[in-house]
Amino acid sequence: MAFIQRVPSTKVRKGLLLAGLAYLVGPDGVSIGQPIINRLLFQTDGVPPDYLFPVRFAGRALSYSSGGAGGGFAASLRAGAVLGDGIAQLAHVALADRNLLILVSMVGFPMGVVRSPFTAAILVLEMTNRHLAIFQLLIGAVLTQAVAALVDPHALYEHLRQGFIRETLSQEAPAAPPETAATRAEQT
Repeated sequence: MAFIQRVPSTKVRKGLLLAGLAYLVGPDGVSIGQPIINRLLFQTDGVPPDYLFPVRFAGRALSYSSGGAGGGFAASLRAGAVLGDGIAQLAHVALADRNLLILVSMVGFPMGVVRSPFTAAILVLEMTNRHLAIFQLLIGAVLTQAVAALVDPHALYEHLRQGFIRETLSQEAPAAPPETAATRAEQT
C-alpha cells in the first residue's frame, strides 16, 4: 500500500489498481467479452463466475476514470449480458428461457448509459439475429429510458460534454506572440 501512496498521479494509481484487478480475476474479467456473451447466449451451462459483473463494472469505471478508452457500447453490452444472466439466476429462470432476459438486459444496460434506445435495440438485434424478439427488446429499451430518466435526466455523454466545456473555459488563452516590425508591416 505504501507503494501506491508514493505514486504521484491519481490516473496512474487507478491504472495500477485496474492492472492488479486484471491480474487477480484472469481473462474473463478483462477480455473483450465476446466469448462471455456467446457462452451466456448459446451455451446452456449457466455458470458464469459470481464475480464477473462487479469486476467488469469496476474495470470499466477504472478504465474511464484513469483516462483509458473502453468503448461505451461494447462494454455496456457485455455488462448487460452478465447482469441479465445474474437476474435470471436470482429469479430461478430455466436455462432454456434465459436468452430473452439476457438480450433485454443487453439492450437495457447501454440504453441506461448512453440513452439511445433504438440504437441499443437494433445493435443487439443485428448482433444476435433474434428478429422475433424485437418487441421485447424495444419494450426493454423504453422501460430503461423511463427508469434512467428518474435516476438522472442527462445521459453520460451529456455529463462528459459539460465537463469538457467547463475544462475548456477554465483554461487560460494562449499568449499572443510578440508583435514585431514584420507583422506590423504585414497588417498595413
